[in-house]
Amino acid sequence: MSELYEKYDIKESVVQKWAEKTYPQFLGNPSLLAQLYLRQVKKVTLDPSSITIMRGKQVLINELKEGEWCIIEGVVATKMRENAYSGCPVCMKKIEGEYCPTDGKVVPTTHRWIEYVVGDNSGDVIVSFPPRIANTMGDITGQILQIRGVLGDQGSFL
Repeated sequence: MSELYEKYDIKESVVQKWAEKTYPQFLGNPSLLAQLYLRQVKKVTLDPSSITIMRGKQVLINELKEGEWCIIEGVVATKMRENAYSGCPVCMKKIEGEYCPTDGKVVPTTHRWIEYVVGDNSGDVIVSFPPRIANTMGDITGQILQIRGVLGDQGSFL
């Protein structure tokens, strides 16, 4: 994590303050926040070899703890809901009209969040797939997946 902050001369407190408004659900992952801040605020394209991924440990669903990054493996049982919105094609933030505060004048596109019930032999959880994933996937009901994420404060695995 500190490599990105040092290499690009950004302060963790500045990134944290920005993330509290923009990505509050990911405050526990400073490395991810640094990557997002560099891309969206500083307009830096990162070299993938400079990014260290926090892997997390594989756990059963009934062992999930809020805010702890981990990996679950389970079968996708049911599609719960799909929320579509008009957003910026670059940063995917919700916008009204053709102006994005981050990227300026844009042609809005439809983005969607999809939630599925995913279960293993210990329990089940609602998994939320963000637009970057949801916009490209078809029906995944019945598939067995390994999913890396964090249990959010609303009880969804992101």
